[in-house]
Amino acid sequence: MTDWMREQVDVNEWTKGRLVCPTDGCHQRIGSFDFINGHKCRCRSYVLPNIQIIKSRVDKQMAKNIA
Repeated sequence: MTDWMREQVDVNEWTKGRLVCPTDGCHQRIGSFDFINGHKCRCRSYVLPNIQIIKSRVDKQMAKNIA
């Protein structure tokens, strides 16, 4: 978990809430977290903690291959 995510989780006392863009002046919702209920996986297991990032709301950064 990144520092900015941890800050948002701390504000909500590690329960559940929204993840918003950390860029100054933006504050758009980009995901959510739920440390109470978790999330039921396709394999029928529960995953905890449940942290979701909305793919269409973030930019994808490609890793560079260093030779």
